[in-house]
Amino acid sequence: MIRYTIKLSKQEVEELEAIVNKGSHKSQTYRAAYILLNTDEGDYSRKVTNERICEVLHMFGHR
Repeated sequence: MIRYTIKLSKQEVEELEAIVNKGSHKSQTYRAAYILLNTDEGDYSRKVTNERICEVLHMFGHR
């Protein structure tokens, strides 16, 4: 399985946080923004585990 590393810039993090915090976007957009923010391994990340992301979004992940 290919594993990608996501490293977002400060501007990208701010844009994604605006999507998540605003609440007026399509659910797919919100979900994508949330996943990107929480899988970020860059300097501005929150360091969340894949299991926690799956739990919050009610998804089933690969373990």
